[in-house]
Amino acid sequence: MSETKAPLISIITVVRNNVRGINRALKSVLEQNLQDFEYFIVDGCSTDGTVESINRIQDPRLTIISEPDCGIYDAMNKGVALARGRWLFFLGSDDALADPSVLMDMLYGRDISDVDIVFGRSCFENGECYTSKLDWRINLFNTIHHQSAFYSQRLFEGFRFRKEIGVVADYELNYRAHRERRNWLFVDRKVSTCSSFGVSHTSSQFAALFDLATIRRSYIGPVANTFLLTLGMINLAADKSRKAFFPAKRYR
Repeated sequence: MSETKAPLISIITVVRNNVRGINRALKSVLEQNLQDFEYFIVDGCSTDGTVESINRIQDPRLTIISEPDCGIYDAMNKGVALARGRWLFFLGSDDALADPSVLMDMLYGRDISDVDIVFGRSCFENGECYTSKLDWRINLFNTIHHQSAFYSQRLFEGFRFRKEIGVVADYELNYRAHRERRNWLFVDRKVSTCSSFGVSHTSSQFAALFDLATIRRSYIGPVANTFLLTLGMINLAADKSRKAFFPAKRYR
């Protein structure tokens, strides 16, 4: 790939001590029919052979960074800073693109110059699928599965993920897009296959609601924020199986 020509897509995976998962993710990316991408793997000083396994792959599109970080979103921010693509995609280290045509089907040949998010569906290993959406419900829950969404580089101008939010910091990116009335496109196809044992899957959904409220606090007043938090808790309590709003994703 030319040093001066920016790729269409920058794919970012953050990982720590997941040698088995990263090989699956890596294989699914490098097998894509659309070749116009760059792939960054940001490793948090793995000690299980993850880095050694990745280094066996010789591909000019692949870059690995291995150094200490302050958590998942710090590592993701490092990838964002390096990305040159017009579109960014975050793939969990335990997840995989659904098939070799994903990148081609989602972005190539589409008139999406005025679109900032293109998303589809993600499915879990247990067969459950989640269809991302961006509507009024984003005020209560994170309604876009990170492993189903391609984000325009424009969304990261002046924005980085909050490092202090452990699991759901990607909510802010989607929430801001909704508030700013950014254009989006839904493509009815499976984008990724995700592990059912990811970080957010095993984290407390009620605790995540408070993290979402912490993020919203920067955008709306305390009364409205408390009202939305209460609605979210009532909704979650009424249906504790509401996994779709906090879909499983393993970053590390």
